Amino acid sequence: MWLRPANEVLLPINFALFAVAAVAHLVLSFRHKCPACGKHPTIQGFTPPHSESVGQSRLSGWGGVVINVIRRRRLICIHCGEKYRIQ
Repeated sequence: MWLRPANEVLLPINFALFAVAAVAHLVLSFRHKCPACGKHPTIQGFTPPHSESVGQSRLSGWGGVVINVIRRRRLICIHCGEKYRIQ
């Protein structure tokens, strides 16, 4: 099939990019903690996010935290609901 050589090249590249992104997420998520509760604001687990953090962006949970930090330079912890400015 004519797409096979392209897939043989793109699949390892996509896997490598995914692996790099996963390692970066783990490193960054374990480095940052909420000053109020001491939990990691980008590691959600199985509990629903705090009601204060749900409206911070269109995404809920840790995805909303990431988007909020990138766009607005602020953080609302998904565990305790505290608000912070990122400097």
